[in-house]
Amino acid sequence: MAEGTPVKYEDLTRAQEEADEIKAVLEADLIGSFHRTRSHGIVEGLPEGALDGVDLSAPSEERTRSLRQEINFMVAHSLHRHSESLVNTLERVALRVIQEIMSHRYSPSGPALGTYQGEMPLHSRPPLPFAWAAPEVSNSSASAVNMVKLTHPGGCQPRFSFDINMIGLGHHPGEDRDEGSCSHNKTRRKLFHAIGPDTSKKSWDGKLGYGFTSADELEEVDIGPGDKPRPTFISKRLDPHLRGQMIALLKEYPDCFAWDYTEMPGLDRSIIEHRLPLKKGFRPFQQRVRQMKAEILEEVKKEIEKMLAAGFIRPCRYAEWISSIVPVEKKDGRWRVAIDFRDLNRATPKDEYPMPVAETLINAAAGHKVLSFMDGNAGYNQIFMAPEDIHKTAFRVPGAVGLFEYVVMTFGLKNAGATYQRAMNYIFHDLIGKLVEIYIDDVVVKSVSMEGHLDDLRRILDRTRKFGLRMNPKKCAFGVTAGQFLGFLVHERGIEIGLKSQEAVRTMQPPTTKKELQRLIGKINFVRRFISNLSGRIEPFMALVKTKSDDEFHWGAEQQQAFDEIKRYLTTPPVLVPPQQDRPFYIYLSVADTSIASVVVQLYEGVEKVVFYLSRRMLDAETRYPEVEKLCLCLFFTCTKLHHILLTAEIFVICKSDVVKHMLSPLC
Repeated sequence: MAEGTPVKYEDLTRAQEEADEIKAVLEADLIGSFHRTRSHGIVEGLPEGALDGVDLSAPSEERTRSLRQEINFMVAHSLHRHSESLVNTLERVALRVIQEIMSHRYSPSGPALGTYQGEMPLHSRPPLPFAWAAPEVSNSSASAVNMVKLTHPGGCQPRFSFDINMIGLGHHPGEDRDEGSCSHNKTRRKLFHAIGPDTSKKSWDGKLGYGFTSADELEEVDIGPGDKPRPTFISKRLDPHLRGQMIALLKEYPDCFAWDYTEMPGLDRSIIEHRLPLKKGFRPFQQRVRQMKAEILEEVKKEIEKMLAAGFIRPCRYAEWISSIVPVEKKDGRWRVAIDFRDLNRATPKDEYPMPVAETLINAAAGHKVLSFMDGNAGYNQIFMAPEDIHKTAFRVPGAVGLFEYVVMTFGLKNAGATYQRAMNYIFHDLIGKLVEIYIDDVVVKSVSMEGHLDDLRRILDRTRKFGLRMNPKKCAFGVTAGQFLGFLVHERGIEIGLKSQEAVRTMQPPTTKKELQRLIGKINFVRRFISNLSGRIEPFMALVKTKSDDEFHWGAEQQQAFDEIKRYLTTPPVLVPPQQDRPFYIYLSVADTSIASVVVQLYEGVEKVVFYLSRRMLDAETRYPEVEKLCLCLFFTCTKLHHILLTAEIFVICKSDVVKHMLSPLC
C-alpha cells in the first residue's frame, strides 16, 4: 500500500494481523473499559464481530507511565456544551480511536495516540483520556480528585485524575486552538469534530441525544359541528388511530375555545374579580390627549367597535382617572389598542400573591413523552373588573370617538397577572403539578404516554368547561412531543434553549455603548443555566460595565474574543435534564482566578446528564482565598442557589480537595 494512503477497516485483508494492531493501539491509548462503549452502540458502523477476540481491558499504570509523563493530560472537554461528562468523554474518545484506526496508519510499536504518518506537534495532538490513576509527575496539570458523599464527610476517596480546573470552563472539542503552531490544522480540526455527533442533523435521534431544535410540525383540524370552520392544531406525528381519537376528543369540547371575542362569557364573579385599591395620598390624574395619524385612528376605531360588541368596554359618562391610548403595531401590520395606565399603577399597591417560578414549571414540564399546549384567549379579558373600580380604567380616544371604561380586566393594569394566576390556581388547584403546569395564561398538559394523555386532556377540558374558561384555538397544539414553554423548548429528553433565544444569539452584534452591553448581558443571563462558567466567560465585559460614559467605552480584541466564544457556544446549545429527586446529585466544583463554577449532574443508565451550570464572580477579597477555601465557597454558593432541589437529595461532591471535611474542621 502506498505511503500515506489511509487504511479503511473495510479494506483490510489480513484481519488477524490488523486486529493485533487494533489491540496494541487500544491497549496503549485507551484508558477504561471499552465493553460499556460497545453496549451503548458507539461503534455502530463497524462490521459485526470486528472487535471480537480483541483484549479491550484497561492498560496498567506501569504501561502508561511514560505516556503520562510525556503529555499534559487534560480531559478538558469533560463537561462541555453538549451536556457531557467524563463518562461520555471516555466513550467519545473511544469512538475517535476507532475512527482513527479506520482512517490513519498507526505504528503498533509505540503507545502514542496520534502517531501519524506525518508528524504532528505534541501540543497539537487531541487530548487523551487519562483517568482512574493519579499521575506520577508532580508538575502535571492533572491531580487527584476526591468524590465525597456530602452526608458522610469522612468518606472521601480518590476517584478521578484530570484537570479539575477545566470542569465547567467550557473547553470545546470542536474549537481549533493554536492555529499557527500546527502544520496539520485542517486535519486536526477535522479530528476534533469527529469526536462528537453530527449536530447538523436536527432529528431527535435517541443515539444522538441532542434533542429538537424546533417543535413538531402541526396539522390544522376542524373541531366544529360543520356550520362554520373551527380550526385548531394537532401534531402531525400522531398515528392515524390516535389522530382520530384526538380529533374526536376535541370535537366534544368546542365550548372550551373561543374563535372571537363574542364567544367569551367570562369567569363568574364569585370566582374572581380584579380590584384597584388606591394608596393614601394619591389624587386622580387625567392624562393629556395624544394625537395620532388618521390611518392609525381608523384602526383604533375598529378595535374599539370590536371591544364594544364583545362587552369588554362601555361608554364612560364621568371619570376621575383618565388614561390615554398608545397604539402598538402588531407583527401582522394590525394595531393593538394599549392603554397607558402608568399614573393609575403608581397609585395601586402591589398584590403580593405568590407567582409560580418559571424555572420550576419548565423542569416539571420536561421529561414527558406527550404534551399539549394551550393559551387563554385574551385571557385577562375573561375576568371582570370589580364594579366599584370600573371608572378608574377610563380612557379617551382622540376626535369625536369619546370616553370609555373597561368592564373586564385588561393588559397594562397593575396586578393583572397575579389576578389571572389566582383564578387559574383556583380552577386547576388539584391538577397543577400532576397533569398540568400553568404560568398565567400559558398552559401545558403533560403525560408519559399517548393513551394516558387523552384521559389527562379530557380532565383538563372538563374543568375548563365547568368554569367557563376559554382557550385560543389558534395558539393551541395538541399531542406534540416538543414545544415552546416560557421561552424554552421542553420535550422528553429534557430542556433546550428556545428558538427565539437562539435566533437572538445568532443576530447579536458587538455592543458600542454601555447600555447595549448591559442589554447583551441581560440576554445571555436569560440562558445562564445552559452556559458553563458564564461568569468567567463574560469577565472581559465587566470592566466596560463600570465605565461612566460612552467615551470611555472601548470594545477591544479581548471583549470580541469572549463575545465570539459565547455566540459559538450558544449556536449549538446543550440539552439539560430536569432534576429528579429519586436520583443522587453529583456536584463538580471548579475555581478560576476571578470566578467559581459548578456543574450539577445526575446519572441516567450510567451516563451523567447535566442539570445545571452555575457560576459567579468572586469579590476582590474572595480572590485571595486559598484554593481549598475557594472550593468551599463554590460548594456553599451551589447549595445555597439550589437548596430547594438539593435539600432532601443524596449528594456527592467531586473536586480536588475534601471540602466537606475542611468546612467541618474546627478552626485553629
